[in-house]
Amino acid sequence: MQSEHLSSSSKAMESLWISSSPSALQGNFIFLSSSSALQDEDLNGWWRHQLAGKKRRLTATQVEFLERSFEFENKLDSERKLQVAKQLGLSPRQVAIWFQNRRARSKNKQLEKAYDSLRASFNKLKADFDNLLKEKDGLQTR
Repeated sequence: MQSEHLSSSSKAMESLWISSSPSALQGNFIFLSSSSALQDEDLNGWWRHQLAGKKRRLTATQVEFLERSFEFENKLDSERKLQVAKQLGLSPRQVAIWFQNRRARSKNKQLEKAYDSLRASFNKLKADFDNLLKEKDGLQTR
């Protein structure tokens, strides 16, 4: 089955080398023989899994530092992003994504507060309106 998926030039190769991590610089490789029973779909799924890796949570110290940085400025320029990433042992992309997610959470919290404030104002105005209607009906019945 595997041999059907291989091109004629690939058939000449005895093996395939596939990196087990996104960074080929680490030198971690897995050897797959051309006679392997893996289907192309299996190999693609395996590769996606290797690229995705495990989701790593930030430590409490890292989150605290990022939160303090966010309070100071909610957007980082490239230089500051690199500096923060280096201090925390994260990639600049991780820092950028954390800040992007934090800005989204902040915006949602602001919208919730605005909604609560508007809802309270509406309820007060509606109560005042209902009281005025009752007062008007009372005056008309006299």
